[in-house]
Amino acid sequence: MVTRPAAAGKPGPFDPSPRRATISPACRRRVPARSSIRPRGPGRPAAGASFDPGSPGGCAMPHPIRLARPSALVLLALIAVGRPAGAPARTATDVCGPVATDTVWAAAAGPFRTTCDVEVAAGATLTVEPGAVVQLGTNHAIHVAGALKAVGRADAPIRFEPSGAQPWGGIQLAAGSGPSEIAYAVLTKGGGRRREMLGIATDDAVVHHAEFSDSAGSAIDVKDGASPTIRDTRFIRASDINAVPPAALRIRGRSDVTVENCYFESNNQYGVSWEADASPRFIGNRFEYNAFNGVLVFGNVTRAVTWPGLGPHRWAYHLTRGTISVDAGGHLTIKAGATFSVAPATGIRVRSGGTLAIRGAAGAKVRMTTNQLVPTPGQWREIEFEPGSIGWDEATQSGSIVDHAELEYGGSQPGGTILVRSSSPRISNTVIRRSGKRGMTVTGPGANPLLVGNLFDDNTANPDGAGLFVGGTAAPDVRFNIFRANLEGVHVEGDAQPRIGPHNWFDYNQTFAVVNADADTCVDATGNDWGGELGPRDPSSTPDACGLGAHEGDGELVSDHVRVEPFEGRLIRPSLTGPRCGTFSDGRVTITGFAAPGSRVQLYDNHQPLGETTAADGVGSAPFTYTLAAPLPPGSHVLQVRSERDGLSSGIANPIELTVDPGLVVDPSRLSVSHERDGTRFVQPFQDQSGCLTLRGDAEWNIRAHPGGPITLHAPVRCAAGMPSRVEARYRDQTIPLTTPTPGGDMHEATFEMGDGGTLRLQATCGDGLHDLLLGTVTVEQNGFIYNKAGAPDPFAARVSGAKVSLFVRDRSRPVGQDWVLWPADQYFGQTNPQTTGGAGWYAFYPPPGQYRVRVEAPGYITAIETGDSITIEPIVRTIGLTPLATPTRPPAPPRQAFMPLLVLREMPRP
Repeated sequence: MVTRPAAAGKPGPFDPSPRRATISPACRRRVPARSSIRPRGPGRPAAGASFDPGSPGGCAMPHPIRLARPSALVLLALIAVGRPAGAPARTATDVCGPVATDTVWAAAAGPFRTTCDVEVAAGATLTVEPGAVVQLGTNHAIHVAGALKAVGRADAPIRFEPSGAQPWGGIQLAAGSGPSEIAYAVLTKGGGRRREMLGIATDDAVVHHAEFSDSAGSAIDVKDGASPTIRDTRFIRASDINAVPPAALRIRGRSDVTVENCYFESNNQYGVSWEADASPRFIGNRFEYNAFNGVLVFGNVTRAVTWPGLGPHRWAYHLTRGTISVDAGGHLTIKAGATFSVAPATGIRVRSGGTLAIRGAAGAKVRMTTNQLVPTPGQWREIEFEPGSIGWDEATQSGSIVDHAELEYGGSQPGGTILVRSSSPRISNTVIRRSGKRGMTVTGPGANPLLVGNLFDDNTANPDGAGLFVGGTAAPDVRFNIFRANLEGVHVEGDAQPRIGPHNWFDYNQTFAVVNADADTCVDATGNDWGGELGPRDPSSTPDACGLGAHEGDGELVSDHVRVEPFEGRLIRPSLTGPRCGTFSDGRVTITGFAAPGSRVQLYDNHQPLGETTAADGVGSAPFTYTLAAPLPPGSHVLQVRSERDGLSSGIANPIELTVDPGLVVDPSRLSVSHERDGTRFVQPFQDQSGCLTLRGDAEWNIRAHPGGPITLHAPVRCAAGMPSRVEARYRDQTIPLTTPTPGGDMHEATFEMGDGGTLRLQATCGDGLHDLLLGTVTVEQNGFIYNKAGAPDPFAARVSGAKVSLFVRDRSRPVGQDWVLWPADQYFGQTNPQTTGGAGWYAFYPPPGQYRVRVEAPGYITAIETGDSITIEPIVRTIGLTPLATPTRPPAPPRQAFMPLLVLREMPRP
């Protein structure tokens, strides 16, 4: 989700959010993206008028307009106006040299044309009036030691442009200068000598409602130590590929600049770059059509800095200029939802005295992945904690931590994706997948990290492809982890003393679950699930360092010198069915699932005991329910269960991750789209691409509706301080207001024609700003109908009306043969089950993840029963053909005394 401050009043031409213009046919004209805009006619606009952004000459419009996409053309058209008819040509005012006293450049006296650099002395203020044009000579600059006030208006912007064909230099706001303000201004075609059009070395400067375009270098450089404010500003083609670094906005050194509600479009290469010691307040910004959407980061961290999530995962931090180094005294915090696109030979290194805190969240993990088009294991280096780096302090909940992260395709070096050397960070709730070498290495004296709740998955690309390697007297605490499909689960050597357990799960590792290569050391690996009811397999009968011989289990292999008893996995593994994974505004949840009948079910939240309940009686697996005595507190939660009965215990269940956020503006658990076709109302509830209820505004929702009518969006929107002042949907060049059918309620609705599909955006204006969510894509669903297989000439055109379509879900608590039950559709947004087809034969079900099958019955046809399929995010919209019943041939009339047999047609058995 992108949040940006709400502008007062109606959006104007300097509003950086994407808008749509209503352009009269007489004024509509296509303008090439890099065209120079020239006045079409001699007339100036009437007072209060604005201009058509689609016209090079600026057609006067008697009302404000909304812009389709932020573009330099908009602001250029606003200023590119001619003289009144019959008026004499205006003579330029030449300016050059010092400005020693307060000076005003009035619009009526312009354009102002530089013949050399202009220097505003300390104590002096240069004021540029609304509508003024400043034309600067080749590489000319305006140096400000005093103050610059260049504040235009939406209908009379100030313009800084070249006086000839070559780019001008830049405006430089010196350290200690100010207060300076640049607003409602266009700065274009500057940046000579690959420099910036605006350099800011002072805190006392504000840039807002401005546009920077077509720079020969960059748009803005914020200098080391400066912390100005830049907001509501657009950067369009404002960087050159040969600039160093090539970014429209460049943030240098130890800057705490505020960058808010800005829009970066079509920049070459990056919209933004910042050096690693920068800690910008970066909120509600958007990136589109840049060569690389997001932020280029590089350098060393020497102080406390925070890098926030940028928004959708496609807006990433780009690590392409070497490894980020967190030096002594440096503290790098990476917030939830951040994504890193990492180049070969780069990564993050935490040096002695440095601290790295990766703080993702359930549903908003911090992601680090390769920047290569074809991902393969080992395409970036690692996250390395060097000896002496600051460890994790459980008492103060501070220090180095990697929590709720997803790290994939790293590990080009022998240590793997995470390398811990003689240090003790906490690594928790993190996925380490497809490393080029090992998943993770912990080695060296004093290396005692806590490894809890992680998934080590598919680390098989190298002969050393262990999920976790422990060596060199290291002693990590390893619990609640899943080691799945690695070459080896855990490899131990070199007098290392890991505590492996309890509640780890070893699942489908290719060779050994645990290998201890040190014949003099016994590794404690008790209390784990080895994937078999009888425990792990250790075929060696030779007594080992643990005093043990063979262990003839049916689970995964372990080597000698590993103590495994007691172990888990003797009872069927429990599973969780509720709550859904995702983000919720309310922590009052009910935990449901299945476990061994009659077993005591132990529940965990963030790997700590939460409570107990008892599974029902039955055969195979039985349901259980646990109601919390108090709501879950705000923050991330990882829910897991295990069970015990008659001295036997199960392994740990797959976790459900959720976040409680009372400040949630749009509640994804109540978000839906509906449409009605042939008398049936279809409802598609929101879920993201993993089947969870996490709404990030990353276009994660694939909305699929049958053709032939409108669709209705149902969006529960509530601001922290009450109801929003405005809620709108944007779809196919339309702005669609949402209304509340129930006065005082938070459900907002809008109905609109779906056409042939498109992207759907939701925007809600609250007191804290504009919350902008790209919900997803509306797709016209052509599947999901019932047809006559014998129809001619095209069976698919022979739709079956009046067919009864029923959806069945598998209930694991019921005996085999009775485990398929009618899905309770009315509990899921009031859906209908069974459904009766109309003339077009349409049907559709939108259930949560599970295992389902469809039955179709229609008069005159053989009943069709589809095989059961497991789904995650797909709706049930199979196209099913029915076979007509055969018409019996009338036999010859029998003698009167003969017996005539009855023709009996049997219905297919119900599932």
